[in-house]
Amino acid sequence: MPTRTGSLGILLVLVSAVLFGFMPIFARLAYPQGVSVGEMLLVRFLFGFLFIGAFLAFTRRLSLPSVRQVLVLVGLGAVTYFIQSTLYFTSLLYSPVAIAVLVLYTYPIFVAIGSFALGWEKISRRLTGVFIIALVGLVLVANPFVSPIGLGVIFAFGSAIMYAIYILSGSRLLRSVRVEVRCSVSWEGLR
Repeated sequence: MPTRTGSLGILLVLVSAVLFGFMPIFARLAYPQGVSVGEMLLVRFLFGFLFIGAFLAFTRRLSLPSVRQVLVLVGLGAVTYFIQSTLYFTSLLYSPVAIAVLVLYTYPIFVAIGSFALGWEKISRRLTGVFIIALVGLVLVANPFVSPIGLGVIFAFGSAIMYAIYILSGSRLLRSVRVEVRCSVSWEGLR
């Protein structure tokens, strides 16, 4: 049975997942109103920063990072995660939400491949087969070669690869950064 803290954590993960799932829908509704990808990301990151910052301040867990930690966090958030988000939201301009989301969620495959390439994990033949089947299925569903959504699929794949780089980099670089600092810099700390 989950503890009170565990139950709160589960609830926060579920809320985060639902809100994350609505992001592409809101983006597709905002684009015809003249909102650009950059404006969308500015609002998203500003809202996340303010919400998490206020939450941490209210719970008296707001913590300022060291200079070294700031450099690591800027590298991860302002560079890799920003590129990932830009590619993802740009993919929504060219492909249906469902296709962009399916392609984005190939990132665990790239995380596994990256972990293998870095010598952190081993990949079995069975897992390799699963990856191949998943990617072939995705290509059959997205059909980027004979439809106009090809550019959107390319952006979404780029997003998945950048997300894998973000995760792999963060798994090593963030070990010395307290969780309160990570959350106050990135909304993604809840996911």
